[in-house]
Formats: sequence, C-alpha cells, structure tokens
Amino acid sequence: MPAPARGRGIRTLADDLRSRNDASLVALLRARPDLATPAPSDTTSLAARASTRVSVHRAMDTLDTPTLQLANALAALGPESSARDLARACGARTAAQVAPQLARLRELALVWGPDSGLRLVRSVADVLGPHPAGLGPALAEVPAAVEPSRVAGWLEDLGLAATGDPVNGVERVVAVVGDPVAVAALLDTGPEPARRLLERLTWDSPVGAVSGADRRVRAADAQGAVEWLLARALLVPADAGHVVVPREVGLALRGGRVHRGLTPAPEPVPQQRRVDRVDSTGAGAAAEAVRLVGALAELWSATPSPVLRSGGVGVREVRRAALALDVEVAVVARVVETAYAAGLVAGDGESGPAWVPTPGYDLWATGTTGERWEVLAGAWLRTSRVADLVGTRDARDAVRLALTESVDRPAVVDVRADVLDVLAGLAEGEALEPADLSAVLSWRRPRGAHASQSVLVPAVLGEGAWLGVVGLDALTRHGRALLSGDAPGDVLERLLPPPVDHVLLQADLTAVAPGPLTSDVGRELAVMADVDSRGGATVYRFDAGTIRRALDGGRTAADVLAFLAT
Repeated sequence: MPAPARGRGIRTLADDLRSRNDASLVALLRARPDLATPAPSDTTSLAARASTRVSVHRAMDTLDTPTLQLANALAALGPESSARDLARACGARTAAQVAPQLARLRELALVWGPDSGLRLVRSVADVLGPHPAGLGPALAEVPAAVEPSRVAGWLEDLGLAATGDPVNGVERVVAVVGDPVAVAALLDTGPEPARRLLERLTWDSPVGAVSGADRRVRAADAQGAVEWLLARALLVPADAGHVVVPREVGLALRGGRVHRGLTPAPEPVPQQRRVDRVDSTGAGAAAEAVRLVGALAELWSATPSPVLRSGGVGVREVRRAALALDVEVAVVARVVETAYAAGLVAGDGESGPAWVPTPGYDLWATGTTGERWEVLAGAWLRTSRVADLVGTRDARDAVRLALTESVDRPAVVDVRADVLDVLAGLAEGEALEPADLSAVLSWRRPRGAHASQSVLVPAVLGEGAWLGVVGLDALTRHGRALLSGDAPGDVLERLLPPPVDHVLLQADLTAVAPGPLTSDVGRELAVMADVDSRGGATVYRFDAGTIRRALDGGRTAADVLAFLAT
C-alpha cells in the first residue's frame, strides 16, 4: 500500500509505521527486538504488538532521564499537544531543545503523529501511572468531582454561574482553577497554611492523607487550610482518606510547566590511575582467571562434582574446590559460573548426574592465554547469571547455590553493558567512584534495570575486576578491545609476559617455572606435581601422591621421565 506522507492521513500508530522508510523500521526493530519475534505479518500487527503493555514497559526501561521526562510531560498535557507546547512544559525555549528526546520516543514508536499534534501510545500512559511527573488526575477524572451537588457548590463559592450539567460545570471550574493568575488571586485571599500545603504538594506527590476527605465543604463553613482548599476545588477527595491536587491546579501552581527543566547528565570528576598499572593489574587478573577455570575443569575431570537433586553445585563441593584451588569460596563461585557460561563445564546427563568438563573444554585448553580469556570474557558479557549472588540468601532465607536459577538476573545484562559503556567513555586510566557511577547509571535508566543497581553494580565491578576486564576501577586496554570486538585476546597477549616451555628442576623434588607455562606443559606438569607457591615464579612439588596421580592417569614411569627430560 502507498505510505501516507508523515503528518497527513496519519490517524493511528499503524499509519505512522506505514509512513516510515526501511531504515526507520530497522531502527525500531533493533531498539525493540521483542517486536520482531515472531515476525509480524504487516504493519498493523506490528503496531498492535508495539502497543502492548509488556512491550511498552520494556521500551520505557531503556529511556534516559530527560526522554522519560518528555514522555511524562506529554502524558500530563494530553493528546494533540504540539512540540512547542511540550518544550515549554519542560522548561525549554524552543522545540529544537527537546528534539533529540522526541526523536527517541518516535524511534521507539512510543509517540506518533505530527509535531503539531503529538500522541502517546495509550499503554505508555498506563505504564507511567496515574501521576505523570508528580501531577494528579484531571479534575473531570476524579469521581467525586463530577457529583452534581459538589460541582454546584464549587460554582457558587467561586462566583460562577450555575449550570444543570455537571460536565459543563466542571469545565467552568477548570477555567478558574487551571488559570495561574486566578489561582494566585484565590490563594491571596486564603489562609497562609493553605498556600504552604499546596506548595508541599506541587512538585512532589499530589496526594495527601486526610481523614474524612470525602466530606462536602462549603466556603462559608470551611475550617482550616484543607477545608478551605476543598471548598474551592484546589484540592479534591481521592477517597475517604486522601485528597489530591487536580492536574489543572498543579500545572497552574507550576506556572504551566510540567518540569522545571530537563535533567542534564551528571558530570562526575574521574579519578586518575596510571594506565600501565591498570593494564598490568587487569592482565594479571585475566591470566589468573584463565588458570583457575582450567584448574576447576581438571579437578572435575578427575573427581566429578555431583549435581544436586534441585540442580546446582552443593556448598560442600564448592568448599572442596576452594581448598583444591587454594582460593576463597566467593572466587570459586565466579570460576564455576564463568566456566558454565562459556560452555566448558556441564552436567554429564547420566543417571547419577555430575558436573564435568565438556568436549569444548579440550579445544579451549589448547589455546593461548589470550584466546582462552577472550572466550571467558565474551561469555561473561552475555550471561544473565550473577556469580556474586552465590552464597547470599533469598527472601525465604535459603542459600543461593552456584549453577541454579536463584542467581539468574536478566537485568544484569543491561546493567553490565551500561557500567562498561560508562567506563569506556572515560579516557584510559580514568575511573569513577561508585557513587558517581551510580549517579550516571540512574540518569541513563531511571526506570530500568538500575532499580536494583545497589546489588548488581557492585557485582558487575567485582566480577569484571576478577576477570581482568576492569583494573583498579578503570577499564583495561584488553577490556576496551573486548567491547569493540578488536581482537581482545591478542591485546591481552601483548600485555602478558611470554609463556615459557621449560622448568628448572631442583634437588629438593621441586620444579620452578620462571614464567607462565605454555598450556600443554602447564597441564602435564599439573598432573604430576602440586603447586607449592606462586609469585614471580611458580614452584611445583613432586611427591609420592602426585606421581601416583600421574600413573593413575595413564602415564608410565618412562612417560614422566621423558616429559621432565624434554
């Protein structure tokens, strides 16, 4: 069908979508991927899907603070508002000042129509709630306000002509209480407490708790500030225990503005870190994470970890792994969850299921440290699991176990992406204090995943530091390459000391590795010796138990001697 020109013949959201070019539709589907699954048959079905409450809720959660403020302003002003009206309501001088936010709402199909008559998708107002921008409902929408006797009382007390039609009467009342000059004149004649009460309700919540709020009050009988306001429709009963400031009154008290102004992005002062220390710290952490994942897989290869009846890894098994890997229990949780996310460990599917390395682990283990880290870090970026929740307690006071649904948080994907994006926007070596980072994230997604950022942001930073994506609270060079997709493994390799393929054998049954070992030498040596100490060099110790482990693993005495000789 021929697409109508924008602004002409557009009566519905479907008409608006038909008027869009291919690039605009592609942008919509990329911004709201839930609209593309399953593929809509036409623009009418696409519009219907884009208007559902669930889909709109997801889209609203991606809005930054000023764009959300613009949506609230449009909901408060009502349909057919112009871009110029919208700008004035947000404290802007021209429509151009709100153009980026309006364009974003259009791109997401949350707003449609020409600039002279903008319309919010109906579900947007539902998602925003009954008090957009802290404004109450319109006077005509309050049930008590359309009671004939109450409307007649307002008309008389405001000095307006009586009418037998409550709807027409409400319109006459609104003409007075929605006029900033008339409201100011009314308040000048009233008690000072009435003015102070309205000031408290103007920019915050429009609802106040009052006993007997639904009582009928006339100006001549009014006692106190609340009754004085009720008699003049400056407050109206919401129910028996609450009063509310009508939207028209709220706008009049705000001088016709919905917002004082659009909230600008916070400008925190970054903390400086030495770039070389950031990269070296992150590179060391990355190499250690790779080593620990390999050590866990080898441990579970020799002694598989049972899968609990409810799924997951038991507390005892986590402690066993912590002892074997010589790390804290919290670190084991990160190792286990990262290995699982990367597809390196999984349940074996047997009748007595156990967690074991997958065939993919064997291929992963042959790669360089950089290649192996790239797999782990990429899996961490995509996973919706939060390793740092392992060991904490849920609402039922039950301990959250590794590899269970209790640590799955879909919101963390967006939180992680936003945290790293903020850090990537800083210069190399620059970091943000946690409070400043939270302020930036709250501005970016005031409705979205950061409602739980007090838990998820520290988890993202902690896991990122353990994995080496972050070093000293700043994004590392290989972390930046990970986000850009620019060969992060190669970048990490250049930051690490070159691997060695030899050890120094000593007379006390130890072998000293003067640097990080190549993967094949490291794996073989770990079979026949235990790590005695780590540092600039790693010391391995041989004893009867480690040699027995090598023999049980299929090596012969000749194999062991040949390996050591080589």
